[in-house]
Formats: sequence, C-alpha cells, structure tokens
Amino acid sequence: MMQYLYLKQKALEAVKNKKIFTVQGRNAIAVRKALLYRGWVEKRSPYQWNTEDSQVSMKLSSSDKRENVILSSLVEKCTPNLVWGEKNFKTTQDFELPIRNTLKVNRLWSTKARLYTSLQNTSWNYIENVAEVNAPRTYSNTNSDDIREFIYDYYLTACTSLIKLILAKVRMKRPIFKDTGTIPINVFVFAINRCTDYLYKKENFDIDNKEYDQITSEDWNLFLMKYQSIVSGKEVFQIDPNLPTMISYAKRLLKRILKLRPQLRCEGCSNIWIVKPSECFNGRGIILSSKLDKVLDVVTNSRKECIIQKYIEAPLLVYERKFDIRQYFLITNTHPLKIWMYQDCVIKFCSQKYSLKNLHESIHITTQAVQRRYKNSDPHPGLPKNNFCYSNKYRNYLKDTGKGKFWDDVIYPGMKKIIIGIMLSSQEFLMEKNNRFGLYCGDFILDNDFRPWLIEINKTHFYSSNETEICHRVISDIIKVVIDHAQNPEASTGKFVCVYSQPITPSLRTCEYDASALEIKGVRILPHHCNKENRDKETKDMIHNVEDSTRKKCITIPDKRVDKRILERPLLNTIHEMDTLFELANIKIQDNDKHLNVNTDRKKNTFMTQTNLYLLDDSFGL
Repeated sequence: MMQYLYLKQKALEAVKNKKIFTVQGRNAIAVRKALLYRGWVEKRSPYQWNTEDSQVSMKLSSSDKRENVILSSLVEKCTPNLVWGEKNFKTTQDFELPIRNTLKVNRLWSTKARLYTSLQNTSWNYIENVAEVNAPRTYSNTNSDDIREFIYDYYLTACTSLIKLILAKVRMKRPIFKDTGTIPINVFVFAINRCTDYLYKKENFDIDNKEYDQITSEDWNLFLMKYQSIVSGKEVFQIDPNLPTMISYAKRLLKRILKLRPQLRCEGCSNIWIVKPSECFNGRGIILSSKLDKVLDVVTNSRKECIIQKYIEAPLLVYERKFDIRQYFLITNTHPLKIWMYQDCVIKFCSQKYSLKNLHESIHITTQAVQRRYKNSDPHPGLPKNNFCYSNKYRNYLKDTGKGKFWDDVIYPGMKKIIIGIMLSSQEFLMEKNNRFGLYCGDFILDNDFRPWLIEINKTHFYSSNETEICHRVISDIIKVVIDHAQNPEASTGKFVCVYSQPITPSLRTCEYDASALEIKGVRILPHHCNKENRDKETKDMIHNVEDSTRKKCITIPDKRVDKRILERPLLNTIHEMDTLFELANIKIQDNDKHLNVNTDRKKNTFMTQTNLYLLDDSFGL
C-alpha cells in the first residue's frame, strides 16, 4: 500500500510539473533513460506494452517493471508533455500541444529530390560569412528542362575537363602534344570557344549583338569522341604554332569560369556523373558513369524520381581512401529559426583505394551499409578497422600532418554556413510550430582545399551499429537543449552549440490599406522557347540525338571528318575579342619577368613571342 501511495504521489507531481512523456522507436532506451533521470513519468499505450523491446525487458527487474506499469496506468488519461517517436509511431490520440521530436515538413531536405529543390533557393538566402551553400550541380529527371540543362552541362563540363587536362599535363611536363599526334588542334579550339560562349552569356557580354556558332548534336558527338580518346590516353594532339597562345588564353579563361562554377576545382577531368534514386537509402540504386547515353538511359527509363549530380572526382583523401563527414544538427525553432550543431562528427571511409579507373561502389560510396560488405584491401595502420571513426581522431590526424588549423578555420565553419543556408532556403515552407524539434545529419565531402561540399541531408535514426556510442551522447544532449536549457538558459547544452539564432525584425506598416486588397492584372507571354510543349520536344530531340550517335558508333569516323566538321572561327579573333577582359598584354614570361609582346593589330591577326610562356602555378585543383 505504501508503495502504491508513493507512486501515486510521484504521478501527481509529474502531472503538476508537466513531466509526462511517451517514447517509441530505435532510440527509446536512450531517451527513456535521460528523462527518467530527470524525474519524468512515462505513459505507454497498450500497443507499446505488447511490442516492448525484449532487451529492455531483460534489463528491468520485475519490481521496476511493475512500478512502470503502475505509473503508466496512473497517467493514462493525461496528455503527455513530450512525444518522441518515429514516422509510424502509433498512438491512441493525435498529440498537438506536446513537444515532439519531428518537424512538420521533414521531407523538404531529407530526401534527395527535395534537397535539390531547396538548393535552387539558396542564392536568395546568401548571407556573407553566415549562410553560403556549396553543393555539386544537381538536376532532376522529373523535369524536361532539367534534362536539357543537364545535357548542356555535360557538354560544357567535357570542354572544361579537356582544358584542365591539357593545362595539368603541360604543367607536369607530360606529353600531350606531339609531332606524331592524331587529334587535330581544332578539338582544343572547339573547347575554348564553347567556354568563351558560356562566359559571354554569364557575364552578359552577349547583349551587344554577340553571334554564337550554331553547334549541332553531331558536332558535340564528334567532339566527345575525341575528348574521350584524350582522357583515356589513347591519343594525343598535333603540334600547332599557336600553341603557347592557346595555353595561356585557356588558363585565364578557366580562372574566369571558376568564379561562376566553383566545383571546377574538384570535379576532375573525367566528366563522371552520379545518379541517385530519391527515395532509396543506404547506397541502393546509385550509378556512376562518364557516358552521357548511359546516364540518360537510366534517368529516362526509371519509374522512380532520380537526381543527376556532378561527381566530385578530386576529393580530399586519407591514406588513399575517400571519406565523408557526418555532421549532426538540431532545429529547435522554425520562426525564428534556431539551429544547433553537435561538436562531434562521424567520419566514414571507403574500404578500397580511391581510383577513377574503377567506379565500383566499394571505392566511391562511403555509406556503411555498402562498405560492410567488403574487406579492406591493403589496410593502412592509420585507418580504423571498421571504416568508421569520430572527428577527434581525424583532427589528430590533421595535427600530425601539420594541417590542424583547417578544422577550426575552414571545415567546421564551412559546414555551419551550408547548414544555415539550406535551412533558410526551406524556412518559408515550414509551419510555425515552436513546440517541435528535429535532429538531422548532413553528409559532406572535402575537396583538396578542405572546403566542404554538401552531398545529402538525412533524418537521423542511428541505423548503424557503429553509431551506438554517439547515439546515446547525442540524445542525452538533445534532452539538455529542449528540456534543461528551455527552462534555464544557463543550463548546460552538452556538446550542442547554437550556431544560428535568427534575428527578429519588427514589422513595419508601409500602406494604410490591407495588402490583401491589392491585385495584379496581366497576360502571360509565351514565346516559342518558353512553351512547355516546345521545350519537351527539344529535350526529346537532344536525347534521341545522343542515343542515335551511340547506335552509329561514331568512334569509327575518320579524323578527316573531324577536321572538316569542327571548323572553328580563328582563335586569334576570339583572343582579340576578349583582350580587354583577360588583359593578355600582362601575361608574364620566364625570361627576366618581361612582358609578352602582343600585337593588337586586329587586321594583321598575328601573335608573336620569342620565348616560352611561363604558366603560373595557381591553386586551380588541376
């Protein structure tokens, strides 16, 4: 009897202090332990008692289990003050008022396709030194405009990749131009001119009646054929007297494009793209390919929503292995937005040495569900045996290699800015529910400048057995944030740090009338290129041309046809057009730091120098 009265008093105090909770799911043990320690009382439904985890039951003594049953029955008719559950959490009533561990709209960023949608809005939410998103270029197969833009991006990436490859081989003094070369120099000129056209459009130099060459699908297919021969090392270029001019101009051209396409630093020279099904997890359904026809065949014939993403071909490696960083973050408010980041991260490694010659998943997909299927080849003693470690070990590795400052100066601040930028871009779609919170994890790849790139964001469920340790620590600290810190701002938040608290701007009344009374009248203009039917037809034609060229096997076309088809406007005309933009007269040469003698007489159309060009060794990711 005394025991019952004690439990009844405990239940009454829990109701009075609003300390009733209900929990279910994989993380129930850690949540239950943290809340019971704080004097909370758990309310369980009959469904939960019937499906109680056997491991939990084994740990509880019969008296403890009896106490829990009695306490739960005493608060059976009370509304819980905190509800922690997963997507399919079954309850007898819909709890709206309590604190819940899920935001109303999780899928805005926790699926690949929805994250792609959020990425489209990040430029509107850029805040200097606060919110800036770096993510690979991404397209969706659900939109014909996106497919068309992807095809154009693939073509342009082939051009920039060819130029990067040439500059890299020249800088490393490897042969790519020979007297016995079989690839005509016009292929190089073609790539330069396509990049010039792109730059003209992006920097609005095309406003004053700039005429562009009409490039057909057959031209592109011929170029891609020769580009792939160069990348594979099967063929090299012919020697040309204007080669020094072309190399110096190409270098400055890419430096200008780099400002518009930051991924140029780490996208490599192989033009590899990665296709990911939106709703699949744990590395299922992922395909890597450098062949345009293969990528298009996958995304156009797939019944599922997919994204196409430019693969980061030059990631930062540790002992020749690719890795990514999993960063946990917590959203506790949506309006105004409040974001917390966890100071410990998870580092996930691939089991095989990194190589672009083999696109196998064991080399390129860091997901633990994939890597546990393979044994480490030639294991390095500095790597963890289970391809998994925490950020403190990686930070020690950076210190040992003399690069310890990069974590605090580049990596962690970079991840913070990306997370803030993504959340701001999705904020307008979030309901104003400040009694909800959500734990998420972002996966990041580092380039060789230690700059983080966002790959994806997931709702955190701690599926991997490797994450058991950090799971308990993260959940314990979440309770400190949403319970302890909410009641006492001076309370400890564990390893969670508030990285963004959105300032509240007071609303100003700028009109004496209600804005809802305003209306806009007009007629939508639909020119030929804006008509959806025309755009869809154009996309289908582009895909058909790619597939048709594959069936014809253009690789058997003789080189004379390439010379005939890829007839570009003279390169020197292009250089003179861009002379003021790139300041070519200031290119330095090796001999006593003299300036290059550039003849700017456009009628003569000549370029003369008597010394070799000195290629500046800029940080360009080559």
